[in-house]
Amino acid sequence: MIGVDFTMNDLVRAFRDRIKDYAPLNSWCMTNFGKDLKLGVGTEERQEWGLEEAPFVQIIPTGMNTGMASSQVSFEFDIDLVISKEEIADSDFINVTEVTGVYLLDEMVNHVSDVILLMANDYNAMADDIRIELNSNNFYPLHIASLNVSVVADQLINGLNTLGG
Repeated sequence: MIGVDFTMNDLVRAFRDRIKDYAPLNSWCMTNFGKDLKLGVGTEERQEWGLEEAPFVQIIPTGMNTGMASSQVSFEFDIDLVISKEEIADSDFINVTEVTGVYLLDEMVNHVSDVILLMANDYNAMADDIRIELNSNNFYPLHIASLNVSVVADQLINGLNTLGG
């Protein structure tokens, strides 16, 4: 890729490896679900994951913005987080009925967001924007978070920047 010394593939593999090896997330999955996190890259509609595979993360590269005159290069990803939690309870004993998977999904989002923010620094890039959509009602007992992540790096070759300023 002109202007940066890494590619979309480098970032995908870095996300994959960092999420897979992130001890706090692995411990969290074992504590809450009694099994390891399943991780995938890309999607295939004939092999969709569901209840049996949860908890899982799927990393889906969706595009990039680049160009000689651009001051920055950006890489876009969707990262889907899915847990299965079939529990509706008064978990805090305060006479409030709660779908408890909502809380667990938020915890998972926080773990994965931490990984993404830290990992981008390794590439002199930043996770400039992470948009999160939560869905705990359309696929119950699956609870789904979709993170749209934009990783931005300053362009080394920039037709608009010159040595004179």
